[in-house]
Amino acid sequence: GGVIPASAYDEIGGIGGALARRAEQTYVTFSEVEQRTCRRLLGRLVTLGEGIEDTRRRITIAEWGSDSLMGGVVASLGAARLLTFDRDLSSRLPTIEIAQEALLQAWPRLGRWLEEDRDALRVHRRLTMAAVEWSGRGRSSDELYRGGVLEGALALRDRDPGAFNDIESAFVDASAERAARSRLRSQRRTRMLQGLLAATSVLLVIAVVATLVAIDRANDADAAADEARDAQGELAAEQEALLETQQDLETELIRTRIAGLAADGPPMLASLLAVELHTLDASAESLDLLADTLLAQPGWKGTLPGVWIDASPLGPWVVSVEEFA
Repeated sequence: GGVIPASAYDEIGGIGGALARRAEQTYVTFSEVEQRTCRRLLGRLVTLGEGIEDTRRRITIAEWGSDSLMGGVVASLGAARLLTFDRDLSSRLPTIEIAQEALLQAWPRLGRWLEEDRDALRVHRRLTMAAVEWSGRGRSSDELYRGGVLEGALALRDRDPGAFNDIESAFVDASAERAARSRLRSQRRTRMLQGLLAATSVLLVIAVVATLVAIDRANDADAAADEARDAQGELAAEQEALLETQQDLETELIRTRIAGLAADGPPMLASLLAVELHTLDASAESLDLLADTLLAQPGWKGTLPGVWIDASPLGPWVVSVEEFA
């Protein structure tokens, strides 16, 4: 317990220099696994400055863990007076923090670690806070990580598998399991939608084919209806032509009989046939023929069916024919 002269104190770099030498001397005594554990622990014990210097941070045993490896490193750093111990006022859990903030600037190795791990430490610090909040709220699935934040946490765990404590590991595992279930549901929905899309495509093809068939049949029906109408028109025309032919034949037959009767038969029968002819063919020609048959009977006056006739030989023959309604 002697007094260090001021000149000697300045030469060793003051408190920071003494802490840095003691920290380095302690660190080199650790095994490789203990050295990695020391680096993780000191990273937790620093609050990274945003535009200001980094500062020390107090943590409880719940954060640094209670495994024997971490416990041995904490004990060695405490024995070298690099850490201080206390209890949290609210939870009464044991706490630790770096003994002097000067160590953060004075120990070159710790400075390099903080520079190299700065981004990872920020991700880890947010993860620590989220995991504690998740655990304090009954581990609700609504508090779990997802998306890019979860990917960052998984990348940090892949980079340093032993960096997480029990609560952080449980939080990341639960987040990853939830994400896996979500992906599985999404894949199932995708397969279901693909199946529905395929079925809909088949139904659409069937509907299109059925529509084309219906249109084709409708076109065939229209064509058949047009053909039926054309055939009906042709049949009507043929029937009309047959009627006209029949009428022409009947008219010609009557004319022939009239001509025969005019030569050899009774004049009255010829006149009756002439009236029938005029009924079938009311033309000037049939009227002339009727007049001729009547004039073949000089001085005859009387009635025939449908006509009244007066014929008398006054010089040139004169015949008048009046039809009764």
